Amino acid sequence: MIRIGWSPSNRPYEYIEPEPTDWFYVEDRSGSTNTLQIVKTDNTAFTLSVEYSNNGENWQTLGSTSTTAITTTIPANGKVYLRCETYRWGKTNSYFNTITATGSHAVGGNILSLIYGSNFDNQTEYQYGLEYMFTGLFCNSTTLVDAGDLVIPMSSAAPYIFMRTFKGCTNLLTAPNLPATNLSDYCYEEIFFGCTKLVNIPSTLPAESVPYFGYRFMFYECSSITHTPEIKATTLGQASMDYMFSGCTSLTTVNRLVATTVSTSSCRGMFSGCTALVTVPSNLLPATTLANQCYTEMFVNCTALTTAPNLPATTIADGCYNTMFKGCTALVNVPSILPAETLAASCYSSMFYGCSSLVSAPILPAKTLEYFCYNQMFIYCSSLKEVTSLAIDINATNCLKYWLRYVSAEGTFTKDPEMSSWPTGVSGIPSGWTVEDYK
Repeated sequence: MIRIGWSPSNRPYEYIEPEPTDWFYVEDRSGSTNTLQIVKTDNTAFTLSVEYSNNGENWQTLGSTSTTAITTTIPANGKVYLRCETYRWGKTNSYFNTITATGSHAVGGNILSLIYGSNFDNQTEYQYGLEYMFTGLFCNSTTLVDAGDLVIPMSSAAPYIFMRTFKGCTNLLTAPNLPATNLSDYCYEEIFFGCTKLVNIPSTLPAESVPYFGYRFMFYECSSITHTPEIKATTLGQASMDYMFSGCTSLTTVNRLVATTVSTSSCRGMFSGCTALVTVPSNLLPATTLANQCYTEMFVNCTALTTAPNLPATTIADGCYNTMFKGCTALVNVPSILPAETLAASCYSSMFYGCSSLVSAPILPAKTLEYFCYNQMFIYCSSLKEVTSLAIDINATNCLKYWLRYVSAEGTFTKDPEMSSWPTGVSGIPSGWTVEDYK
């Protein structure tokens, strides 16, 4: 049926009435009469006029959103379809309109019927380009259990579009697919933050470039997921994947990254606190040129991790590996060498802090040390017995401060044959260790 509608820009258009199954819907999963609720988090959030239908054909006005929920009944095992014509459902990352229900429920259908009303069919882009389109849309909906049939057709993701959309949905089991290939800043930040029962996640994140804060805290403390998506990005923007899987305590399988271009803090804390993670792909981190703090805290407190990935970078930057494996108490297998011959400030500072199972350190070929470069690098590595450093210039400030404190009482230190001025002690060669020349 061809009808006339009005766009959010107040322009008339013709459209074909979509099939009922295409509209965005809320479906009862409790088996009893349920109550749909739409509410805005604060009076400064947008006020929206929403329509609903029980069959996708006969529509009624549900009301205008306010800080008091507007509601309607969802029949037991039934659906309520929603449509709305607006630019966006959120105003900021704190002020937005939310959709939930009092009982167990699912959401599905095309999410764009919440923006385009009846003209959503075949839309694949958001033509108005505003921020916060679906920010916080289901935030803290603790009765939401399934979003697997939610259709998100856009190939582009505007700034903040899905920021915190499912944050705090502590009973959500299945997430929707996220097909966008053209991402904007903050687009998926915290989208599934704290979804502690989430198990089924997108198999692939297809974007080839992730911008500023794009995936930051994306699956933070999703303590039931066991694997990561395949991340297709070859370029990672600043802080783009900070703490992405931090606190995912059931995570056991990690897909390799293919990014060869990294930026400041792009993977900071990415797997920190993943206490079930034992091994990762040897080729997890292929980039050979690093950026400041890019891998800082990446595996902090991964207490079951036994094997580290290869670290092939030959051009490194300030703090790039700082505290990377701190607290990895089961770590035994590490790269045989850290190949960079030119160091940077704090580049390896506290890198293996507290790795109490580590016996043999990677070879350190750099001749000239830099400010804080090896500071506390192996502190509290109580099993460490083998260290090789070819440094001959160790004059930089605090470059060796406490680097071998609380290691094994006996061990072997291998040095450059031309170097004769190594100090003795926890900021040099440990007392009681045998010293050999590198051959």
